[in-house]
Amino acid sequence: MTEALAGIRVLDLSAGQALITGNMLAKLGADVVMVESPGGSPTRRYRARDERNGFVWQSLATARRGITCNLASDEGNGLLGRLSQKADIIVTGGDFSGASTPIDIGVLAPEKSPPRSE
Repeated sequence: MTEALAGIRVLDLSAGQALITGNMLAKLGADVVMVESPGGSPTRRYRARDERNGFVWQSLATARRGITCNLASDEGNGLLGRLSQKADIIVTGGDFSGASTPIDIGVLAPEKSPPRSE
């Protein structure tokens, strides 16, 4: 069976309740890469009973790959820029902690973004 979103690349910068968007896209077959700040998403610890990941994270952060990206550094911003050029969809929402400036990768003005590279 072919998955509905097979071949679609998603860059997931969401946190909190917005995690459900990347989760659903991944379950429909999209290749979802979740980006977390160093130390991990605050959502990992939401409602956790101990040092492990909480139930919300375990439920919603499934079916995707993940990387850590320090947006307070030039290297992290460069990595995010390269990843965004390869993405078909960019999911934002919630608090992406670690960003020293607002994330600006052309989400609201895709016509001004560089063309997608293969």
